[in-house]
Amino acid sequence: MPPVRATKKRVAWVRCTACASSNEKRCTSCGGRGSTGRRAGSATPPPLCGSPTGSARASAGSTARARGPGPPPPPADAWLSFRAGVLEELCTALDRLTELRVRLRDRAADYTAMRLAHARSAEEWARARRAIAGNPRYHGLQLEPQVGLVPLGEDPVSGLWELGVQASGDLPERGPKEPLAVGDRTGVVLVLIPGGRYAIGAQPAGGRHSDPEAAPNEGPEHEVDVRPFLVARTELTQHQWVRMGGINSSRRTPGTQLGHVLVTERHPVESASWDDTAVLLARHGLELPSEVQWEVAARGGRTTPWWTGADPTTLAVAENLADACARRFLSGLNEVEAWDDGHFIHAPVATFAAGRNPFGLYDVHGNVREWCRDTFDLGAYTRAADADGDRAGLAGDPHLRAARGGSWVERASFSRSSKRFGIAPAFRDGAVGARPVRRIAP
Repeated sequence: MPPVRATKKRVAWVRCTACASSNEKRCTSCGGRGSTGRRAGSATPPPLCGSPTGSARASAGSTARARGPGPPPPPADAWLSFRAGVLEELCTALDRLTELRVRLRDRAADYTAMRLAHARSAEEWARARRAIAGNPRYHGLQLEPQVGLVPLGEDPVSGLWELGVQASGDLPERGPKEPLAVGDRTGVVLVLIPGGRYAIGAQPAGGRHSDPEAAPNEGPEHEVDVRPFLVARTELTQHQWVRMGGINSSRRTPGTQLGHVLVTERHPVESASWDDTAVLLARHGLELPSEVQWEVAARGGRTTPWWTGADPTTLAVAENLADACARRFLSGLNEVEAWDDGHFIHAPVATFAAGRNPFGLYDVHGNVREWCRDTFDLGAYTRAADADGDRAGLAGDPHLRAARGGSWVERASFSRSSKRFGIAPAFRDGAVGARPVRRIAP
């Protein structure tokens, strides 16, 4: 039998109608927008687009299409634009992951440092425990070591103990007779408030807290048995906020020059919502105070409307409120105090040397208003409070959170110790900040 000879199959080709190129299956030049097929009697395809002959045919085909009817083809760069968009989204996600990784690494380093410092300070804690138990203000309190905190000693003026939050900034050194210094990078210093029975609220006449300006929701005056707690000596600063991992959304950030005022890291953080503040503080074992805790700390054991006394002019050298200085720079303020404290926005915390209340706290009646953890309830004082100041049951407006204290945009009457405010938790304002507290771990 003669050998079988292989024969070459003749393949039919049809030129692409979109770009005048030829291909057996799919046009490789225009992505297949034109039709493809076979041309009878041809074993070799015509030149593809890109060859001299093919380019000429493509040009001819394009000219023919321009002259003929039919919808225009899609943009040639549509696929490239889509791919560029996807790549951009991926790059953004990678940047966020990198930032998260750095934060997690820093957080792990902070906790490692805290554990090591806690182990090294065992003897320091032992001395602090003995001293606190022997302080008559604390009625024999046996304070166990608190993770993340460093004992800073007893304040020579208030007689109360202070502890520093390690992950919040530089902790000051205790001097022999002076209160702890406050600088741009100073961390959170907590004051140990003694437990006891405290009067809360005010009423226009009668009672321990008589206040002619007291509103109905500030009463009735009542007593609450409060357990010891820790409260920040100053409002949370912008440095502390960032150092603890927050994003500074303050309207006036460090480096901002407003008139004669240069904003620094020591200025209080503001324009932070209740939700953002509560989340950040919880990461460090802190929280916002209850209204009861706030009022106990702000009064400092005093019974007058302000811890400075019953006369609002006593605040002139102690608190940053709306005054003559603010009116000179801010035209929108209608009612201000007659004095001039030199500040027309919030001041660096602890600016006023005479602004320490009997518990050693600064700026409780001014600078920025301070968030509290309570749901705002007009009738809150008609219900019992537990030892942390939390009221029994869920009541009040769930869309409002309580806030206390005055600010640089308000007069003294709005800064009274018993004055109460309700603010939406998502609200961000340049006159609202925070003063954290911490419960004592057993």
